[in-house]
Amino acid sequence: RHNPTLIWICIFVACLPAVAAAQWTLQQIPSDVARLLSVDFVDSLHGVCCGFSAGVHGRAIYTTDGGSHWQAATVPDSSRSLVTLQMINADTGYIAGTYKMSPGSDYRGFFLRTLDGGKSWKTWGTLPDSIGSLPGASFADARTGYATGQGLHTQTNPSILKTSDGGEHWSRMIIPDSIVLLGDIRTRGISETFAVGYEHRNNVNQGVILRTTDGGNSWTRAVVPQANNFTDIFFSDASTG
Repeated sequence: RHNPTLIWICIFVACLPAVAAAQWTLQQIPSDVARLLSVDFVDSLHGVCCGFSAGVHGRAIYTTDGGSHWQAATVPDSSRSLVTLQMINADTGYIAGTYKMSPGSDYRGFFLRTLDGGKSWKTWGTLPDSIGSLPGASFADARTGYATGQGLHTQTNPSILKTSDGGEHWSRMIIPDSIVLLGDIRTRGISETFAVGYEHRNNVNQGVILRTTDGGNSWTRAVVPQANNFTDIFFSDASTG
């Protein structure tokens, strides 16, 4: 007869090498990158990250060997913080963030596009003048995408912007006036999109989730009073998020 205790010990010992192998390793990146805010891979080898330098200038880096080596990408000198990125395919990708034309000027929303797999980025499209930053952006395909926008001043209500031509032109969606701040936004197909942030009602901040199922024409809101803010949203499948 088998000893049940011995069998369990053998199973546990056999699993140890697999557990030990599941580790994180530090990647070497260009020395002038102070913080990375977003990352996306189109396959197991090709990936892009974005963020900013210690002097608060936008920075983007890319890898072609699965992260073993990262190289600096070319971005406009006026960029200040590159907040979120998405690669649509091996060549085309988008970055949203902020820029300044001069040290004394206001921050403005910034949108970039790459056509060479993230090696170089150029400004692209026209945003409303009142947009001071783009905290989030998400594309359903190469043409249809959404972005969350903050105003030039803190008292300005946030916005959800939509493009139907790959970021060349943006239109503002109608959302509830109670929204104070929006962070991440995620598309799930052409028609369905979620945005998260917080709203202020009755002298209380509460986390809010906005959802559209008709391509941005109308938005419903779900409030979570136990959380005073949401910054990110992710779905693992059609039902679970």
